[in-house]
Amino acid sequence: MVARGSIAGLLMWIPGSPQTSPPCHPMAISLYLWVHCSHRPSAEPRSRDQNSCLTSRTEQYSTYTGYSQSYKWGGCHQDSLPRDAWQRRCTEIVAIDALQFRSFLEQFHPDKIDRELNKAYCGFGRPGEKSEHLSAVATGNWGCGVFGGDTRLKALLQMLAAAQASRDLVYFTFGDAQLMTDVHKMHSFLTERGSCVGDVYKLLLQYHHSVCRTCRTSRPDVSLYTFIYQHLGPSSPSPSPSPSRSLSPSPPPPQSPAPAPAPAH
Repeated sequence: MVARGSIAGLLMWIPGSPQTSPPCHPMAISLYLWVHCSHRPSAEPRSRDQNSCLTSRTEQYSTYTGYSQSYKWGGCHQDSLPRDAWQRRCTEIVAIDALQFRSFLEQFHPDKIDRELNKAYCGFGRPGEKSEHLSAVATGNWGCGVFGGDTRLKALLQMLAAAQASRDLVYFTFGDAQLMTDVHKMHSFLTERGSCVGDVYKLLLQYHHSVCRTCRTSRPDVSLYTFIYQHLGPSSPSPSPSPSRSLSPSPPPPQSPAPAPAPAH
């Protein structure tokens, strides 16, 4: 992850938010197969950490209800998304697998931070394409179910990856109003101060070094967002903003559907 670029635009969405579960696309089956195959014992670990799977022109035929063990078919669906010249739906789904953590503090280790940042960047990035032609990334609480990810950390990491990839972000909080408020406030706080990806990344490393590494309990007394507010507060000098990325939140173009990561585990 190269440390450049300012924090991207962010649009929060909460009513009926489906987190990152697949919307019953037939091609979603191929994404599941890819995730499982990419984690076979013979697969080289470094390559697994840099892989993502993009499926385009998928069409939704079914609705669903629930999540994880309660996930089930909810009925037929009539897809109304626009079509291209070949009459295919203008859609993209990207699969990126999150790490599973045995403890809460493990995910704040620099190696884990780097892995999740790079994985998200591999999924969000579109090398060679102009940023103005890219839709926003529709995502949610990636890896924050049984995989043990912290919702606020994962939201921030995806925010950084989207900024680095010159993409705006549409974040689905799966009905969590407090998370919506916390993430929106953090995004506004960082953009108002002109914070760049590298600035926030350094704070993540500092948080691990000064808070998590010396923590003797299962969770630190100082939360990540509190730590960032304290170190980038009014008394702290504001970093110089990078001209390479717009800071104003903007929704995705209506005719260019956004990609969504693989289902949270």
